Amino acid sequence: MSGPSATGVLTVASNESLVSQYAPLGRRFAAYLLDALLALIIVAPFLVGMWAAGGFESNQLDPALFAAFGLPALLTITGLAAHCDGGRRGATPGKRLLKLRVVDVLNGEPIGFRRGLIRRVVFWLGVYPGALGWLWCIWDRRHQAWHDKPAGTAVVDGRQ
Repeated sequence: MSGPSATGVLTVASNESLVSQYAPLGRRFAAYLLDALLALIIVAPFLVGMWAAGGFESNQLDPALFAAFGLPALLTITGLAAHCDGGRRGATPGKRLLKLRVVDVLNGEPIGFRRGLIRRVVFWLGVYPGALGWLWCIWDRRHQAWHDKPAGTAVVDGRQ
């Protein structure tokens, strides 16, 4: 099995070669927490705008306020995460700090923005059935969550 090349691309002989490199679940979860904290910082101006417009005064979600503040916040975070996962480094800031990378499950190459976006859209959908989509990586032999499956990705340990 080969490691990262001079360009930072992980080279592997086959998809089964990635088995020893799948990201440890604890580090993957820690990277998620770091990214969630960063996302909260990025979303804070949207939340302040929603608060200033009276969006937190009742138990009802105002569709107009969600369209004005919530939807742009969600699209911003989704786009940034897709850009990071799909980029040459294949990692959000949390993954980079913990030396994890998102790669093509078949060849270990970067996945590109389109597949990063597919991954992120399914990431958000994975929360609805009791976060089962996110927890799936606990039982999966490749440690793939639901959002990794349609994008054909795996999160690997970049230290190897």
